[in-house]
Amino acid sequence: MRLTVRSEEKVPKNLSDLEKALEVTAKIDKLGSWQDIDALEKAITIARTAYDLLSDSQKDMINNKLSEKLEEAEAALEFIRSQNCKEA
Repeated sequence: MRLTVRSEEKVPKNLSDLEKALEVTAKIDKLGSWQDIDALEKAITIARTAYDLLSDSQKDMINNKLSEKLEEAEAALEFIRSQNCKEA
């Protein structure tokens, strides 16, 4: 798990912001390691909710690649769900 601060101006003002950013980073980092589609959906929902609850300064502490990973996981889940509906 890596936390990348995007600029020196966005260094966390308190440990709480850093801790929250690290918690969300860990949730997003776990995406992609799920075999069960329902477990993946739950993990995505938890990660997205946690990310959305962050303040803008906390979101700035999240590596861009992890934000993209969350968006890609959401898109992949939507695609899988749409394919399952077509097969039914």
